[in-house]
This record gives sequence, structure tokens and C-alpha cells, in this order.
Amino acid sequence: MFELDGYTFGNIASAIVSGGVQQINDITTRNYNLAAGDQFNDVSIITDSNAGGLQNYVGRFGLKISWQDWLSNADVDPIFYDLSKPNYNLNDKASNYSFLNDYEIRLAVTSNLDGVSDLGVSGNTDYLFLSPAINVYDYNKGFYDPSIWSGVIQTFHPTTLVDLGGQVLSGEDTIMKTTWTSTDGAITDLTDFWAIGLKKVIN
Repeated sequence: MFELDGYTFGNIASAIVSGGVQQINDITTRNYNLAAGDQFNDVSIITDSNAGGLQNYVGRFGLKISWQDWLSNADVDPIFYDLSKPNYNLNDKASNYSFLNDYEIRLAVTSNLDGVSDLGVSGNTDYLFLSPAINVYDYNKGFYDPSIWSGVIQTFHPTTLVDLGGQVLSGEDTIMKTTWTSTDGAITDLTDFWAIGLKKVIN
């Protein structure tokens, strides 16, 4: 097992205890480059209802599957070593490891809880919750192999709309247009259909 991305809630351990309940109110963002208020940027855990002596908490966690093959990851199992790949294939590109060599990509939530029961018994327990396995595909690939999709990226000046030939401007916005073409023909049903956009900022 090795980690591709991680996040630690910062203010939980020091939260105030009132009425025997830890009052957690940690609300922040992942700092992803998304529109203000976008729920996919949220990170939160807050105190919820208490039902039958069971205290509930609710949370939201924004997650983006890592794809950065230019970031070296020394924790990757060397079984994935490949001299021809960036960082010898030991990097943060999740699709390198999805359902390969008995590895699976999962979201793991770990926590440590301690306290004293109504009977005066103290305890300290580690918990680990795992999501179902996530199938992560490489760029331009999906369920079909070979892929039925081909993509073309075009870039334009934001005011003159001059075609920049795929280059991006420095110091100002660049309009990016991606056109996807399927060998299966035009898409007529958008049910459960989704895509991912990319915004690149260069200073």
C-alpha cells in the first residue's frame, strides 16, 4: 500500500467538548482551481444530531484523482518500475497502478477516537474506512481499448479570438477548446455522460 494524495483535518483534536460531545466545526477547501463555492472543492466535518446517545457528524471531502507523472513518489512499489516512463513510473499518476499487479485505487479515511464510556472505561481506537475500488483510466482511454475517442485541443486569444496553435498566453487568459470525436458517431443521449476540463495557469 502507498499514498498518492492525502489530507489531514487540522482542528479536530482541539475542538471544544460541551455536554460530553466534541463540537467539531471544521470547514475549508482543497484549494483546487474551481469556481468559488464549488462543492467539489469542499472539505468539512461538522457536529450533527445526537440520536439515542449516538453522536453523528457529517462531512464533505473534495477529491481529485492524482495524475501528476512529473511528481516523484518514493513510496510506490518498485514492481511498477519502468525506465521509459517519467520518474521511472514511480510517480503520482494513479492510472499507473489501477488494477495492476494486484493493486487497487481506493479512498481511505482514517481516524483515532478516544474517550471514556458511561461505565468509566477509557479507550483509544484506530478506524479505517475504505471506498470500493476505483477504476482509473489513462489519458484518452476509457472502458474501450483501443479508445473510441480522439481529442483535439485548440487555444485562442481571449479578445481577438486569434488561433494560437495550441500555445497559451503568459500574463493573460487563454481560451481553450477541446473537441472530442467518437468512432461510434455522434452522442445523442447525455444520460450519465460527463467530461473533465483543465485550466492551466502560467505566470
